Amino acid sequence: MRTFTFIAWVSLLLGFGAWAGIYFFYETIQEKETARTQRLRSIEQSTQQQTSAARIQALVNDTKDSRAALDAIMTTELLSAVKTVESVGKPLGLVVHVENASPSGSKTGLLHAVSFALSADGSYSSLMRLLQLFETIPLPAIVEQASINKQSDDPKADAPKDAPKALWHLELRLKVLTLANVSS
Repeated sequence: MRTFTFIAWVSLLLGFGAWAGIYFFYETIQEKETARTQRLRSIEQSTQQQTSAARIQALVNDTKDSRAALDAIMTTELLSAVKTVESVGKPLGLVVHVENASPSGSKTGLLHAVSFALSADGSYSSLMRLLQLFETIPLPAIVEQASINKQSDDPKADAPKDAPKALWHLELRLKVLTLANVSS
C-alpha cells in the first residue's frame, strides 16, 4: 500500500508538473501573440502615416501653382491696390477718387484689411457698371457699402460747358484684404 501511495503522490506531482508546463507553454504563446499583434498594429500605423504623408505631399505638389497665385494676389502692396482701384473706371470714362484708406478692424494673423472710401460721378448706367467691375476686381476685395445719389441739375461752376453732365454720384466703401504690413 505504501508503494501505491508513493506512486499516487508521484503521479499527482507529475500531473501538476504537466499542468504547469502546459500553463507555461500557453503563457509563452500568449506573449508571442501579443507581441505579434503589437508589431502588426505598429506597422499598420506606420503605413497609415506614410500614406497620409504621401497624400499631403501630393496635395502640396498639386496646389503649388494655385498657392503661388494666391500669394501673389494676397501680397498686393497698398499703393498697387490703390492704382488698381483707380484704374477700374478708366474703360468706362469715369474717374474714381480714393477719398480715404484706413486699416479695418479685422486683423487675423497675417491677414490685414484696409477699407477704401471711393467716389465717382457719371451716368447711372456707367456707375452701375462700375459697381459690377468692383465686384469682380482682381483683388481680394469686398464691396462693403455703396450708394448712388442723384445730383442737383445745377451745373458745377468749375466744369467746362461742353463737359457731359454728371447727374449721379457714387460713394463706395471697399475692403481689400492683404498680407502686406499695414500700420494703423
